[in-house]
Formats: sequence, C-alpha cells, structure tokens
Amino acid sequence: MKKLYLYSLILMLLVPAGASAWHIVGGELYYECIGNDDYIITLKVYRDCNSQGAPFDNPATVTIYDTSGTFATQVQMPNPSITLVLPYINNPCLTSPPNVCVEEGIYTEVVNLPPTPGGYTLVYQRCCRNASINNIFQPEEQGATYTTHIPGPPYHCNNSAYFSNFPPIVLCTNDTLVFDHSATDLDGDSLFYRFATPYSGGSQNNPLPLPPQPPPFPNVLWNPGYTITYPIDANPAFNLDPNSGLLVGSPTMLGQYVVTVVAKEYRNGTLLTENRRDFQFNTAICLSATQAGIAPQSQFCTGTTFSFQNQSLFTTYYQWDFGDPNTNADTSSFANPTWTYSDTGTYTVTLIANPGFQCADTITTQVQISDGIPVDFSISGDDCIDGNFMDFTVLSQHTPDAQYDWDFGDGTASQQMNPTKVYTDDGIYPVTLTVSENSCATSFTDTVRIFPEVEPSFDTDTLTGCAPFTVEFADETNTWVNINYLWEFGDGQASTQDSPTHTYSLPGTYDVTLTIEVLEGCVDTHRVAVEQMIVVEPSPTAGFYVDPEVTSFFEPVVSVHDISTGAYWTTFDMGDSTSYTAPFFDHRYLEDGTYTVRQVVGNEYGCTDTTYRTVVVKPEYLLYVPNVFTPNGDGLNEYFAPKVFGEIEYQFSVYSRWGDRIFYSEVVGEGWNGEDAKKDMPAPQDTYLWEVKVLDIDGAAHREVGYFSLIR
Repeated sequence: MKKLYLYSLILMLLVPAGASAWHIVGGELYYECIGNDDYIITLKVYRDCNSQGAPFDNPATVTIYDTSGTFATQVQMPNPSITLVLPYINNPCLTSPPNVCVEEGIYTEVVNLPPTPGGYTLVYQRCCRNASINNIFQPEEQGATYTTHIPGPPYHCNNSAYFSNFPPIVLCTNDTLVFDHSATDLDGDSLFYRFATPYSGGSQNNPLPLPPQPPPFPNVLWNPGYTITYPIDANPAFNLDPNSGLLVGSPTMLGQYVVTVVAKEYRNGTLLTENRRDFQFNTAICLSATQAGIAPQSQFCTGTTFSFQNQSLFTTYYQWDFGDPNTNADTSSFANPTWTYSDTGTYTVTLIANPGFQCADTITTQVQISDGIPVDFSISGDDCIDGNFMDFTVLSQHTPDAQYDWDFGDGTASQQMNPTKVYTDDGIYPVTLTVSENSCATSFTDTVRIFPEVEPSFDTDTLTGCAPFTVEFADETNTWVNINYLWEFGDGQASTQDSPTHTYSLPGTYDVTLTIEVLEGCVDTHRVAVEQMIVVEPSPTAGFYVDPEVTSFFEPVVSVHDISTGAYWTTFDMGDSTSYTAPFFDHRYLEDGTYTVRQVVGNEYGCTDTTYRTVVVKPEYLLYVPNVFTPNGDGLNEYFAPKVFGEIEYQFSVYSRWGDRIFYSEVVGEGWNGEDAKKDMPAPQDTYLWEVKVLDIDGAAHREVGYFSLIR
C-alpha cells in the first residue's frame, strides 16, 4: 500500500553559508514613472535565511549614473518588507526538503530625475554568493549587480518591465519544470527574453561597494561545461522561449546554479531598456511517500449519512468510491467527503491518493451503515427529598433481547428495564438510559430534580436608626426552588420582593415577619417572625431664619434665630469659616457675596437634621476723591487716586487748568504721581481737574468731576 520514489531535486539552500556575506540568492531592480520626473524605484533582493551571513541591508543604497558614467545621485531605501518565500513543487509525488529557506526583501523609494540625454543607469551591488554554487568560478568571491536603465528623452517617462512570477526555489531532477518566466510592462511595450551571463559585484574584502562601479559591469566566470545557454545540468537542456518567457527543462544533477534571465523592452522597434533577474536555483534529493489512509469507523447506528476522515500522507489529489451499488454518482474528489447511502448495509469504500500519478496509492475499507435506535423514557414519583422515589419507564419499543443500562447521575446504576430510584440528597441529576440491540447502542438523557425542605431566614443591614429609617432586608433562605415571599414590617406595610428595602417614617419598635410559599417539590408554607426587631428613634427638626437675608456691604450685620424642634444641641456654619453654637446671635460679614448658612441639630439619641438658608451681601457704589496731594518725596501722600466700590468699569483722568489730559488709568487704585508724562517733567504746583467715569454693579453709569491741589 505504501510506495516510495526517489527523485533528485534542485535545491539552493542545503549547504550552509561559511562566511558572513555568503547569502545572496538573487534579485532584480525596476522602476515606474509617476509623473513630474518622479520614479518609484523597486529593489527585490533574495537571501538564504539558513545562512549565518549578513541580514538585509537597512538601508539599501541604489546609485544612479548618467550616460557617461558620471555619478548623479544616490537613493537610500530603508526598512525593507521581508517575507518568507515558501517552496513550490507542482508534482504531487515530490516533497520539498524541510530545511529550504529563502527570504524576499522588497525596497521602494521615490526619486526625482530630470530628463537627460542618454538617460540614467541605476545600480545596486552586493557580495557574496553561496560557496557551493556549481556553475560559476569561485562563487564565494563573486557578488551580484542588479541594474536597470531609464532612457533619455523622448522616452524618459517609461515604465520598466518587472517579472510576474517568483522562480521556484526547488526543482526536481527527472521531473520536467515548466515555469512562466514572463514579465509585465505597464506601457504595453514588446518584450523579448534571453539567457545572460550573471553580473558580479563587490568582493569578500568589499562586500558592499559604495559607490558601486559604473557600467560596464564585470561578468562572472562560467565553470567548464556551463554557458549562457546551458547554465544548469539538464536533459533536455533548459529552453527559454524568447517571445513568451516560458522556461522548460529537466535537471539531472544535484547542485546549485546561478541563472540570469533578461526581458528586453522595445517600443516601435526601439530598444528602451532591459530588466535582468539574477537567481540561484538549487538541487537536492526528495522522497515521495504518498500513502492512502482512511480513519477506522467510529460511528455506528447513526443513519445512512456517513462522514469519511482522510488519513492520507503526502497527498494532494483524492478519488473516492463509496461502493453504493444503486448509483454511479457515489464518488468524490474532496479530502474529507460525506455520502448518504441509499439503504442500510455493509459497503466497500475505495480511496486513491494522487490518482493518475506514478506515486498513486490505493486503500479499501468497509463501513457498516444502520439506522439509529430510538430511545425514550418517562419520569414520575415524589420529588421532595423527604420520602422521595422516582419511577423510570421506557417508552420506546425494543426487541426482547435489548439490554438496558441506566445511569442515575449520583454514581448509582441499574440494568432493569423500568427501575425505581430513591435519592439520598437533593439536587439536579442527569439520568441516562443506553439501549443496546442488534450491535447498535443509543443513549438518551433527561433530568431529575430532587427538591430540599425549605426553612425561611433573613437578616438586615442594621437594626436601630433615626426616623425616617430605611432598612435593607436580605432573604437568606437556602434554596434553589421557586418560592413566593410576603414581608410584614410591623407598621402596616408589606412587600412581596425577595430582599426588599423599607423606610419607617415614625419612631417606635417594630416586629418583622417573613412568610414563604414553596411552589415546587416540597410544597408548603413557612413563617418566621422576629419581635421588636427594628427600633426607630425620634429625629429633631432643624429650622432657623436670618434677618435680613439680603443686605448691603455697608450694612453687613445679620441676626440668626433658631426655631428647631426636638433638638438637644445646634451649630451654625455662616459660610465664611465662622461658626456658632448659640441659638440666637448677630453676625457681621466682612466682604460682599452670597453665603450659604448651614444649621445642624441633634438630640440625645444621636439623631441629627440639617437645613440651609442663603444670605446675600450686595456691594454698593461709592466714590471718594481727595482734594490735595503732596508728591514731594517724603513718602506721604505721594499719589493722587480716587477710592471706588461697587464698580464694573472704571476710568480716571487728570487735566491741567488749560484742559490738557496729563494722566489716565482704568485700573482701580492706580494714582497719579504728579509727573507730566507729555513733558517728561514734574507738574507745577497748581490746581487740577479730575474726572471719574464708573459703570456700577447695577448697570448704572456715573460721571463725576472735581478739583484738587498739587502742593510741593
């Protein structure tokens, strides 16, 4: 049943790198013109990720030369997008070695290149290649050059071709490779394909030349027996169709090979540029271990629909024959198919793994298809734990030879057809009946509930408080059955909630009663009462008045009068950090504003009450202006400034006897120092005119003027 085939496989990565730079697998460089002399440059580099060599360059540097080979600029391309490339083999009989590993790093960057005669050459060089490459001389000393050309006017805004498909990492000897190596050109230019000798670039001593050498670039040297048209040991030799880019060949030897494919781009017969892809193909030995397998039947008596479980190994394609003689449609190519048989019975099933291939493998097995057994039973009896018994009666029809297996869910069992069971503990139990007959077994499960006896219980968060007193009652009845509640709070009020909240409005002592009605199982009514459970103490009532409640800054004294009831003590907070304990007092506010006065009263039971009143002390407009000042430097009466209260807006001016304004301010308290600012000298001793304009807090406008003397 199990067949093994041995193939040779082109494998590029089985030989580990021995030097820090032995890691290059291949790459290509191309571009897209996006207008305004801007180009998106794309560099693809492939590396051996089994190597101990250098990682991807970050950044990679692409150097640009003009047609004369003169340096034009460099493009820094950081942060490549790195992807693991999975090996692909199109022959299902072959499997790839497990240690094949290639990573692809893609760099992109935008560069601006003004048109220039002859165009530009873009270059990226990196060393080194794997030392185990067969077809080139001293591969460990050879690097790679990836290059492309941007033509000059009138074709400067050209899009270079790029290769459409990633080359296969793994190729099998004695197995024909057919690979589409064609490229895509966004401009629709004509493309032609050919092999080329790979370029070298860099060295062990200089693995990353910056700048790289300009064109022309050095070629690698072929080892004897290899040429441009015969880069890989193969029979027939690899052929590249010049028009389609189709690569066909059959490799014959293990090894590693560097191949370069060129896509030459023409427009109206004019060669514009070419794209070169340099890539390393590799060989190794692959085993074919195709093995057909079907999981053993584990489901019986489930009806005529059967789901098959595929256990084949190293298989891509499948062909099932379900062995149903009543139809020709009993086939499938799915890995895990499902089939509905036309009748019950025993059937021979056939599975071919990889049908039509040399490595195909076949397996047959038998499946038994039968209908399930209907199983049902009823439950009756007394389900209260005190005196419980449960009768189980089979309702489904069975043969006299049927076997009955009961599992009562509490660790006990029975093989009687219709047993009676007594449970020792209340609870919920799954009861399962399994009926076996005619080589089939079917189970059915139902649930039994054995109910407990129920005793009511409750508690509260607190027992004593001040009226109005709110109490949270908590039902602590230990049960999972459905019950009805009736709470009686002793003040004529009641509730049917399970855990109610109740407020006692009046002082007193109250009895509390809980009555529960059990609705299922041990059906009954139970009552529990607690006498004098709740004690509600009387609360004082806070109250006071303030006279007056609205006053002015010029009359800021208010009288406070206590009118509380039932209070043993009282305190007042006047809202300005002042407090009193006397029932009657006068209080003077030092500033205008709105004040909240709070009274707290308490009694001998520790009960308190709080109330609040608001007092408003209004500011009023007042202006005072002196009639003389002496700015003589003695530190006394050096500034002339009005004093104003209750203002919103303020303007203060000083005029000379000739009507010239020699001072002005809108800042309250800012005064004139006796200096004539216009003349930059002290004002003479004289009589002056002052003017004050005010908008007060009530919105009224005021203008007042007067005279004052300056004495030195």
